[in-house]
Amino acid sequence: MNNISTYNNMNSLNIKNESVTNTTNLTTKNQTNKTENRSSNTSDTIEIEQKNKTIINTKKAYDALQETCKEFGTVECGGDICGTMQFYVNNLMIFMRDEGISVPDFNLKSDNTNNNDFLGFIDKLKEFTQKAMEDKTSINIAPDNFFDFCDVWKEKLIQTGCR
Repeated sequence: MNNISTYNNMNSLNIKNESVTNTTNLTTKNQTNKTENRSSNTSDTIEIEQKNKTIINTKKAYDALQETCKEFGTVECGGDICGTMQFYVNNLMIFMRDEGISVPDFNLKSDNTNNNDFLGFIDKLKEFTQKAMEDKTSINIAPDNFFDFCDVWKEKLIQTGCR
């Protein structure tokens, strides 16, 4: 669960809110580009850097995962209660990583480019799980309703605008 639970540090969103007022107060770097038509208009801009977009996408994916896990409730593995589907998602991510498959890490401080494609990841997760379930040596890799879970998770990602 370490991989998925690292989302907690939301202070790293670092969204810049710049207020630009009176173009005569521009820095000396921009003063060389002075024009005769000076304006005292005020405008606000929000600049979201690519890293912040990745952080926002990761947070949306995590929230969608948690919501879907709550919807599906607790699950059993081998007769014992394992918790939510997050248990299986995390284990499958570890298995996929061990097989050399790139997976997102749900870490907000990470530069993992896979955190930009959770929709594609769910497809890879389903494909990997299907192959593992067909392999008779992979007992209890995921419950029967795991594919339904993945479909609901993917739908929630689409609803929130997550990539």
